[in-house]
Amino acid sequence: MRIRLRIAAALTSAGDRLAGLIARREALVLILTLVFVAAALILRSTRPLWFDELFTLQISSLPGFAEMVRDIPSDGNPPLMYLLVRACLGMVRTQEVAVRLPSVAAFSGALFCVYLFLRRRVGALPALFGAFMFASSRMAIYGYEGRPYALVLGFTGLAMVSWQAAAEESFDRGNRSRAIALAGVTLGVGGTIASHHLGIFQVCIPLFFGEAVRLVKRRRADIPIWISIAAGLSVVLVTQYFARATNRVMLDYVRNDPQFWARPTLGSLLSYGEMAHKWMIAAMAGLIWLTYPMAGEGIGASRDTGWRETPVHEIAAVVVLALMVPFMVGITWVATGYYMPRYAIGSAMGIAILAGLAVPALTRGRQQAAVVAALGMMAIGAGEIARFGVEQFPRYWGIQPAAIDAARPEIEDNGGTEPIVVASALNYLPIWWYASPHLRTRLHYLADIPYAVQQPDFLPELSLVANQPYLAAKVDDYRTFVSAHERFLVFSVRVPTLEWTMKRLIADHRSLRLVHRSGADDLFEAEPADR
Repeated sequence: MRIRLRIAAALTSAGDRLAGLIARREALVLILTLVFVAAALILRSTRPLWFDELFTLQISSLPGFAEMVRDIPSDGNPPLMYLLVRACLGMVRTQEVAVRLPSVAAFSGALFCVYLFLRRRVGALPALFGAFMFASSRMAIYGYEGRPYALVLGFTGLAMVSWQAAAEESFDRGNRSRAIALAGVTLGVGGTIASHHLGIFQVCIPLFFGEAVRLVKRRRADIPIWISIAAGLSVVLVTQYFARATNRVMLDYVRNDPQFWARPTLGSLLSYGEMAHKWMIAAMAGLIWLTYPMAGEGIGASRDTGWRETPVHEIAAVVVLALMVPFMVGITWVATGYYMPRYAIGSAMGIAILAGLAVPALTRGRQQAAVVAALGMMAIGAGEIARFGVEQFPRYWGIQPAAIDAARPEIEDNGGTEPIVVASALNYLPIWWYASPHLRTRLHYLADIPYAVQQPDFLPELSLVANQPYLAAKVDDYRTFVSAHERFLVFSVRVPTLEWTMKRLIADHRSLRLVHRSGADDLFEAEPADR
C-alpha cells in the first residue's frame, strides 16, 4: 500500500501541473488532437480502394443524377454518401482520397461530438480521454473507408450533442441558442437516416429513451424536441424507395439462404470486442488502481472538483447507444437476417462517452486522479490511432489488388494471351481496377447466381452481377465461358468460402495444375481432366 501511495503522490504532483497546462491550452490541445486524427485518417485514405469502395466510386461517377438513382439500390445504401463523394471527386484529384474524404470529415466530427458531450459534464480531461477511447476503437477503420458508416457516427454525434443542449434550455423560452440546437437534432436524425438504412435505429432509439426519461421527470412532453426528431424522420419518405429496391435486389436472397454466413446469432454479441480496444480497457483499469489511493488517503484533496452531475436522461440515452449491439442483433434477426458489427457502430461512441463519464466516479472525483488516468489513456490512444488499420482488413478483401503482379512473369511465360479467371469476387473487382489495360482484357470472373446463392458468402458475386449496368468490370456466365474455353488460368487467394469456382471446375471434370505460388496467391492452369 505504501508503494501505491508513493506512486499516487508522485502522479498527483504531475497531475496538478498537467491539469493546469491543459486547462490553459484546452483549445490548442483539442485542435491538435483533431488534426492528428484527421491526418492519420487521410494517410490511410491513400491506400487502394477495395471491393465495396469501388462501388461507391463508380456510382458516384455516373454521368447523371437519374443514373445514380437507378443504380444506388444495387449497392444497398441511401444516396447521401454517393452525393458527397461526387462533390469530392470534383475537388480532389486523387480518387482514393476523394472517395474517403466524407468519412474522414464525418469521423473527425464524431470525435469532436464525443468531446463536446463529455466537456459539458465532466471537464476537458475526461472529455479528451473519452475522445481517445473512441478514436482507438476498431470502428475507427470506417473513418478512412469510402462507405457510409462514419457518416452514421458523425450525424449520430451531432444529434446527441444537439439534443443535450436543447434539453438544457427552458421549455418556455424560445431563444436562438435552443433553436440552433433543435435544428442540429433535425439535421443529425435526418443525416443518419440518409446515410444508412439502419441509421434510423442508431439515432432514434437513444433519443427516444432519453426523451422518455425526461417525460417521466418533467411530466410533460418537450414538444419542440419531438417536432425536431419528427422533422429528421421525414427523410424516410425519400430513403424508403431505396430500401425497398435493395430488398428486392439482395436481401430476399439473404432471407432465403439458411447457411448465409452473416446471420445474426447470440454469438454476434461478441462484436462488442470491436467497439473498444481491449488494451485501452486494461490500461484504464490499471491506472484507476494506481490513482485510487489518492482519494482514500486524502492525497490531492480538493474541495471543488468541478464535476457536475450528469442528468439521468443523458445517461439513459448514452447507455442505450452503448447497447446498440444487442439492439441491432435483434433488429436484423427480425428484419434482414444479415448482421455485421459495423451496423452497431454507435456502440463505440456510447462506450467512449460512458468511459469519459466514469473517470470522475472511479477516481472519487479527484481532479489529479482524473488527470493521470486521462493522460495515460490518451497516450495509449495516440499510439493506437497512429497505427490503427494496419491489420484490420483480411488480405483476401482486395486491399492489395496488385497481388497478381507477383505472378506476372509466370503469366507471360504462358504466352500472355490466355484468359485469367479470378476465383474470388472480392478480389476480382479491385484487381481489375488497378490492372494494366492489357491485363484487364484477360481478367474474368465467372458468375452463376442460382449456384452462388447456395453458398454461405454469395453477396460479392450478387453485387457484381446486380451492378453490371454501370460497372466497367464485366463478368462472364460460368457455363458459357467454360464451354468456350478449353484452357485458361485461375487466380486464387486460398479462401474457399469465396472461391467456389475452383471446386465447381473440378466437379465439371477440369484439372487444376499449380503453375505459380507467391505468398497466399496461387495461379493454376485449368484444362480438361482427361489430358
